[in-house]
Amino acid sequence: MKTSKVVSALLLAWAVLFVVACKTLETPTAQPVAYQSVWSQLYPATLNQSANAETLMGGFKYAAATQSLTGARSRWTAFLGEWRPQNGQFEDGLHARLVTWAELEMRRVHLLESGDLAGASQVDDELRNLAKEME
Repeated sequence: MKTSKVVSALLLAWAVLFVVACKTLETPTAQPVAYQSVWSQLYPATLNQSANAETLMGGFKYAAATQSLTGARSRWTAFLGEWRPQNGQFEDGLHARLVTWAELEMRRVHLLESGDLAGASQVDDELRNLAKEME
């Protein structure tokens, strides 16, 4: 009788250990990594204005308003695909600065995705300097 109780206790202990081990090895569900563009940090009020996403400024604001790295990569890529001139000829200075800003944000996104926080911070500084030039 004692042997069956010992075996039962051992089986129960192994079952508990198995469940605990499985829980520790589970891969957590991937959550979108938080992101905030430098534009949205400096000019949050501009993102609340309704804008046509098919315009230069509207498309830029749409990209700048995203709040995840995945969304940022997708939106900045779409913005650059639409607004970066193939021939290198910009419509005006604002067009050139917004494309430059978007290129820097893309670089920042890639650095954040790779975990290079120091590099992302340097790009952040470049963006803040660009913002001073635009004022």
